[in-house]
Amino acid sequence: MMRSRRLAGLIVVLVCLIWAATGHADVVTRTLENLFGNSITFTVFSTPANATKTYEHFSDVADDVVNVRIYQGIHFRAADVLARKQGTAAADWAFANFLRLYQ
Repeated sequence: MMRSRRLAGLIVVLVCLIWAATGHADVVTRTLENLFGNSITFTVFSTPANATKTYEHFSDVADDVVNVRIYQGIHFRAADVLARKQGTAAADWAFANFLRLYQ
């Protein structure tokens, strides 16, 4: 169980850092939510900020991505909310049509 938590947390962090786009982050977090459930606690450490943050849900990471993009002035909230909806729909469709083996 601990190994799957570490793996899930690592996947979320890597993808969010690489793509750092709201829709992409939501696709990843929603897919992990579909695979592992949304109630999984994991910790992320940021070297530049020298800070640790603990998340209890994959969706909390996607919420943070939205907020960060707004704080940085990259997007307005409406654009990121729409991107999250699209990301969620894409992840749910892919999970229902291609990842049925894991259900």
